[in-house]
Amino acid sequence: MPMLETLDGKPVDVTPVDGDAVNRKFDQAMNDDGPDEQAPPRRQPRAAADPDSPRPRRGRPPKEDRSRTAPKAAVTLDDAQRAEGIKGWAQIGAGLCLMAGKATKNDAFRADAITIASAADDAADACVQIAKTDPGFAAALDRVCAVGPYGALISVMVGVGAQLARNHRPRLVIPGTVDPAELLAEMAKQEAANVPAAA
Repeated sequence: MPMLETLDGKPVDVTPVDGDAVNRKFDQAMNDDGPDEQAPPRRQPRAAADPDSPRPRRGRPPKEDRSRTAPKAAVTLDDAQRAEGIKGWAQIGAGLCLMAGKATKNDAFRADAITIASAADDAADACVQIAKTDPGFAAALDRVCAVGPYGALISVMVGVGAQLARNHRPRLVIPGTVDPAELLAEMAKQEAANVPAAA
């Protein structure tokens, strides 16, 4: 066995080490999990006194055990609301036709828009009359016309879209719109009224 020496050449006394004993201690230390690393206790079996008790099921509960929401109440509109709803849908259809005509440069779409808009009042009256005599039709009509909180937004945006279309095509007369020349004259009148008298 070679001798170990210090830097100045003095021999160092080294007692031999029992390698097997070191390895045994190392293995013990590696295999000892200690109190904090113990495995969790095993699951206790079901009580022997009641072997027929049902086991708890895993996963989703069956359909009959799930809570159900209450059905929505049917919406019932009066004649005026039904008429306004039909007119609103007619305006949406006319607006879509106008946009298609502008995109495709096809005059047929603009003619379709005028046809739909001019027939809106008659179609609304006819639907209201049928709804008075046919409850099934009335229920379907109420579902179509009751667009909820978006109804006001839809009607406003359709009106704005129709007026924008007429602004670019003044000869295109759409119900509920104003000639762009009238809009500009009204704006000039308001501006004149806001100018101070001293100016």
